[in-house]
Amino acid sequence: MNKIIHIASDVFQGLSQLPTFNLSFNQISDLDKDAFIGVKWSMLRLFLDYNNLITIPPGVFHGLLALEEISFFANTIQLISTDAFLDLPSLRLLNLSRNQISILEPKIFHSLSQLELLDISNNSLKTIKGFTFMGLREMVELNLQFNLIQALEPFSLFGCSSLLVLHLGNNQIHTIHPGTFEGAYILTALKLENNNLTFWPSEVTKPFRVLQTITLFNNLISELQDGAFVGMVHLHTCNLSQNRITKIQEGVFIDLVNLRVLDLSRNYLSRLSSNILQLPKLKTLNISTNIIYDIHCDMFNGIAALEMLDLSDNQLRLVPSCTLENPSRAEGTERIRGGWQFAVQGSEDQPDPGSE
Repeated sequence: MNKIIHIASDVFQGLSQLPTFNLSFNQISDLDKDAFIGVKWSMLRLFLDYNNLITIPPGVFHGLLALEEISFFANTIQLISTDAFLDLPSLRLLNLSRNQISILEPKIFHSLSQLELLDISNNSLKTIKGFTFMGLREMVELNLQFNLIQALEPFSLFGCSSLLVLHLGNNQIHTIHPGTFEGAYILTALKLENNNLTFWPSEVTKPFRVLQTITLFNNLISELQDGAFVGMVHLHTCNLSQNRITKIQEGVFIDLVNLRVLDLSRNYLSRLSSNILQLPKLKTLNISTNIIYDIHCDMFNGIAALEMLDLSDNQLRLVPSCTLENPSRAEGTERIRGGWQFAVQGSEDQPDPGSE
């Protein structure tokens, strides 16, 4: 650890052979406009972690044509100039995590056409304005978790045509407006755990034609309505654990023909209709820690590929022996004996599903 507080203009003149500059763990609070001009053709990586930067002023990084990575992790940055990241044609990774950023102006990153990973987690953002990430056409991962975000405005992700993974967990999101995800057409993973969502609006799912994973655990969702997952034919993992779900309307999961994992644990479900669980490729179903008191013989007939079922910690007193059978008793029995994992701990008087 050193105690550098200021980077003066052209201080690195003559160091044109060094690709990596690590200035972390100092007390830097100020960067002159031309601080890195002497290494603009050679510097590939710049680390400014654990310093005292409050702002990112315009022009400091202008013209660093070879720069591929900048990290400002764990500073006290509150303000980013709208021209802070101009003319950085090779930048692929930008880390702004663990700062005090409370606002991002629209198009602030618009010139970073090659950026692939943007991390703004652990800041103080309260909202994401429309067109904030305009121009980030090569970005594949965006991390906005552990902020104070309450809402995402329409077209927040417009222009993010290569985005695959979006982290929005551990915020205070209560509203997702229609059009929020417009432009993020190839998103494969959406993480919204630990927020304040009270429902999942069907309008926001329209862009999600290739989504594979959605994480919504520990929100305040009380009901799943028809159309909630419309068009998500490629979804294979859906985590709705630790919500307040009391009702699931028939048809909610009808488009999820490739779903492999469904977690509905720690909700307030009292029963499930067989029409809800028409999921031909589902392998894992967790409905533990609800208040389910009754199971019908045909409840799981639409889940021919099921391998793991967790019914533990419900209000069940009896699991009928026919519950885990297909319409063909022989086929159902063989499948139970051939590899079922069946958890019913916490319920009373349970028969062994493989005993018959």
